[in-house]
Amino acid sequence: MGTSGTGKTHLACAIANELKDKYSVSFACLPILLEKMRTSNVNLDELLSADLLVLDDVGSERETTWTTERLLLIVDSRLTNAKPTVFTSNHELADFEARVGMRVSSRIIGNNLHLLLRGSDWRLYREGKKRY
Repeated sequence: MGTSGTGKTHLACAIANELKDKYSVSFACLPILLEKMRTSNVNLDELLSADLLVLDDVGSERETTWTTERLLLIVDSRLTNAKPTVFTSNHELADFEARVGMRVSSRIIGNNLHLLLRGSDWRLYREGKKRY
């Protein structure tokens, strides 16, 4: 968890890349995944059965009953089957429940280690738009 540009996705991808030769790894940007699920017939078996799943940008999807139910389905299935999942989010722990709902938040926060990334937006630093 951390603000934009602090390296959350970069770190999650580094974890996935390190493990991909030994384990089955799936990566999904949650808003894109949910849109694909809404507009087409997406098979979730790969995501649910992967040894490691990275769900990027949790909480940035438009919150509806449908999106909350889909996210709960994924999170609950991963927990039930003791499959590790890396979640990234721009939202602080205090705001997370309001963003993804109590049931999803409880499962994610209550069953995972938390790493809070703080710092400046590296994208802006890299592009010379901000001085440090």
